[in-house]
Amino acid sequence: MSKTTGPDFEEASDLILADAVVALVDTVDIETKKPGFLAATNGGLYRSFDPNKGWEKLSYEGDLDPRTTCISTSLKQPETIWVGTQNSGILVSRDGGTNWRLVEGIPRDVPVNTIAQDPQRPDYIYAGTKQAFYLSHDGGATWSRRGGNLPFGDFTSILINPRNGDEIFVGNAYQTSELGGGVFRTMNGGVTWARIDPKERRLPSQRIWALAFDSHDQNVLFVGSHSAGVYVVPRTADTLSSSQ
Repeated sequence: MSKTTGPDFEEASDLILADAVVALVDTVDIETKKPGFLAATNGGLYRSFDPNKGWEKLSYEGDLDPRTTCISTSLKQPETIWVGTQNSGILVSRDGGTNWRLVEGIPRDVPVNTIAQDPQRPDYIYAGTKQAFYLSHDGGATWSRRGGNLPFGDFTSILINPRNGDEIFVGNAYQTSELGGGVFRTMNGGVTWARIDPKERRLPSQRIWALAFDSHDQNVLFVGSHSAGVYVVPRTADTLSSSQ
């Protein structure tokens, strides 16, 4: 990883976010443990512990692209922040946003759509870009691309089972290949994958943008599509068995 060191956070107690916010996540102050928020915008990454009092910018410095597309944090590692960018791949800070490193192993010339960490194992990190899916099981030191039976594509969403981190769902919005778009599932932490919909019962829309578990029933999966609304998919053995 190459390292970029920036100055202290900008004094911005009265800063109002003018750019469109594309992602919001929870964070905590690494010293006081005060809860706050991180906001991803085209102008960069911002943090606030009270949005009514304004935001402060966490600058990447150097030649790193400030256009931030996604954020991932973990309560088990509050000092670590992962962000995706439009043209600098993935960046990581391990001191609450003061210093940033460019993550090796992720292409810099492809926008990063989403980053997710295993809630129980924050060193298990997953990332979806406009071209492929990547995973790291060692805190970002090394990365693997895709996995068995997972096609290339535009990976827009990652959903990790909070009770079993080896079960992961990913949404793919790629539309030019029969095997591209759709929802895929792994039961072994990304080693092998399979579609959730058999050939004879494909989801009407294969361009997938969002995934979520039903908060009342973990056996129900909500799938947000590009042009056909939200599908409700029961997580039965029959539904989740698939063939390419």
